[in-house]
Amino acid sequence: MSEASGTAPKAKPGILDQVTKDSMPPAAQDPLRIMLEILADERISDSDKKILIGFSKERFRNRRRMAYLCLYCIFAIVAFLGIAVVVDGFTEEAVMSNINEVNAVISTIVAFLTGVVLAYIGAAAFRPSS
Repeated sequence: MSEASGTAPKAKPGILDQVTKDSMPPAAQDPLRIMLEILADERISDSDKKILIGFSKERFRNRRRMAYLCLYCIFAIVAFLGIAVVVDGFTEEAVMSNINEVNAVISTIVAFLTGVVLAYIGAAAFRPSS
């Protein structure tokens, strides 16, 4: 207790208390708390509970796959351009001049792929349940 006022100092809310507040949207709540709420709800059948828990565990799987696939495509494009530079330097071929003609298309594709990767990273960073 505080000696001056005679009351106990207020404790700061823990991180679990902040995550499960009613003011937060359900999508931002702790995934374990959501699973416990699903299990505790008696209106939901056991088969539906299994489906809902499986969905909550697997819902980011396809988004993650898409982001990794886009990242691998970016690496493949960079590797292809690196190989083209080496081939252009050691042979009589004019590979880079041909690639330079479609520079805008390659830049647009890489920008789109980068946008997909960054969108996934942004969504994962702002969601504690990701």
